Amino acid sequence: MEELSPKEQIIIFNKLDKKTAAKTLVEADEGVQESFFKGVKNNRIIELLESLPPYRGADLLSIVDEEKADKILAQMITTKSKKIKELLQYKEDTAGGLMRSEIFTLLDTYTAKKAIQIIRKECPSTEQLHVLIIVDKENHLVGTISMRTLLTAKPNAILNKFMRKDPIALPLDAVKEDIATALEKYNFVMLPVVDKNNVLKGTVTADEVLSEIMPESWIKRKYIPRIAGKRRKKK
Repeated sequence: MEELSPKEQIIIFNKLDKKTAAKTLVEADEGVQESFFKGVKNNRIIELLESLPPYRGADLLSIVDEEKADKILAQMITTKSKKIKELLQYKEDTAGGLMRSEIFTLLDTYTAKKAIQIIRKECPSTEQLHVLIIVDKENHLVGTISMRTLLTAKPNAILNKFMRKDPIALPLDAVKEDIATALEKYNFVMLPVVDKNNVLKGTVTADEVLSEIMPESWIKRKYIPRIAGKRRKKK
């Protein structure tokens, strides 16, 4: 797309199906994304934003002026607009700006058997299964459990009895360098993000953060071997 003129880029975007257009837009450089927002009608923009996770939508709208972004969000009919608005209030280089707001969680009052049933039913991604996030009924972060620990627990065991309490978490204003340091220190591929009241707001993944602040050669040498098979494919 980058080698095409802005006019040609718009023609291509309008001919692509929704899924392909959304994927192309996410993977395009910022210049192409700017051309898209300038040349495509709002109803088409909204259609693509509705098909993307909120954190992707927030990434894209962050390059648009505030007035245009507000108009687009006001016309969106799904609950995604609210999530995108929340993400846009955080600085891009902080945990709040980098986090994904779609989180798979388990209630601390679940039994091991019920937790496994929910996992099978909802089929979270492999990345989300690396460390299971446990919350209370008010969505406070209260613990974590590894999948291995859950599978070896007694069926009627309550999660809050064997979960790891006081889990490592990031504040919303944590900067990229501090996030990367925490991920490296604790050898995690994902960390939860909480507000000042310890309410779970999202998660930040290692591949997202390290790809922005570390040279590609360093990532391939030091990082990828540890999480082979767990990296998220770009949507």
